[in-house]
Amino acid sequence: MKELYVFFFLLWGCQFSSPQKELENRMENIKAPYDGKKFNNLEPFPDKSLSDLFKWRFFSSREEWPKWVETKQGKPQQERVDNDTVHYIPINHASILIQLEGKNILTDPIYSERTSPFSWVGPRRVRKPGIKFEDLPPIDIVIISHNHYDHLDLPILKRLKKEFNPTFYVGLKGAELLNQEGIKSVVEMDWWQRLSLGSLDLTFVPAQHWSARGVFDRFETLWGGFYLSSDNFKIYFAGDTGFGSFFEKIKDTLGKPDLSFLPIGAYEPRWFMKMPI
Repeated sequence: MKELYVFFFLLWGCQFSSPQKELENRMENIKAPYDGKKFNNLEPFPDKSLSDLFKWRFFSSREEWPKWVETKQGKPQQERVDNDTVHYIPINHASILIQLEGKNILTDPIYSERTSPFSWVGPRRVRKPGIKFEDLPPIDIVIISHNHYDHLDLPILKRLKKEFNPTFYVGLKGAELLNQEGIKSVVEMDWWQRLSLGSLDLTFVPAQHWSARGVFDRFETLWGGFYLSSDNFKIYFAGDTGFGSFFEKIKDTLGKPDLSFLPIGAYEPRWFMKMPI
């Protein structure tokens, strides 16, 4: 009986301490710059102050935003695409359906009416998604570049889980938010970490950006881009990023992409948007 109690307590200890120890070991050996609490860029820049954020958001002049833009919605030509071609359809913002190697991949899927922590206030969409949610093919993989509201849309991620039960790929420390919402099939990735998904490889690569869901959690989860590669194609999805020397390193390490999805914009006002030299 004594031996049975010893075995029980050893088993109990392993169940509760091993995952935490594994997390601690992993966070000690990551490639992304990390100080134990916050991540940083390969080419760090000074963080914006709250006063600068408020000044930019509420007092800067800006172009008038259209109330509505008509958009023609499309449908995928095939439910799946074989290994000798690649199909893609822009949906909106950084949301893209990519079909290759028999897999259907969604990037930073946004379908909600607003990109905001609240459904009743915040930036509102002014055009329909390029594909209706109901017209999506079965989704196998969802890649999420970072946790800003215009890239991580929790209600839609929960709907994707319910409809297709895909695997979600995020940066380090990004799984907790999804787990809290009942999304358990989540894989966290470090910069330059490469995963084999059958005939397709997925690599998480650096980006010049940041992360936050609120005022006090800036830089606490890792951001980045994704590089999809197979024997037939190389595709680079940058998420959100400024310019940096990592672009050259991505090409040198993983090869010249056949297709790239890059963010363009956010250059004004210069006092706020420019990168420090």
